[in-house]
Amino acid sequence: MMIGNITPDNVDFITNNLSSMFNPKIYQSLKQQLLSLAKEPMFASGTSISYFTADQVIYEPATNKVFVVGEYISTTATAASMLDSTRYVIMEFKISMQSGRPVINYFTSYPGRQPHTLKWKAANKNAAKEIDETEASIEQAVKSGGDKSTTYH
Repeated sequence: MMIGNITPDNVDFITNNLSSMFNPKIYQSLKQQLLSLAKEPMFASGTSISYFTADQVIYEPATNKVFVVGEYISTTATAASMLDSTRYVIMEFKISMQSGRPVINYFTSYPGRQPHTLKWKAANKNAAKEIDETEASIEQAVKSGGDKSTTYH
């Protein structure tokens, strides 16, 4: 929810609070992407408001993944009118317990309303192969101490 409701005014607060929720090996990449978002002229001008509303949360025990399905809504004020934009988004992540607290070790997001569950992957083998390769690369980076992640855009 914090990532989906980031604003130029709260970006520092959110990135600081996320540091304790994410594995340090993927946190730096996430932080840089969020801070760069805050510098985008349209975002930084304060003429737009964006927020995320979750519709559904799914846990897949076989993969230890959580899928959050929802809408990313953006409203931009112009001289002539208000422009509304809605995108359906899925946030996908893996959580593990470390030192008695939950830590996000994998995080990505993608458009749509269909989570990339095992059932979805079985029906979409070509797309699933590419997704699995990307996920394996991220997980290897986390294990080896690299700095790769994909994040919400």
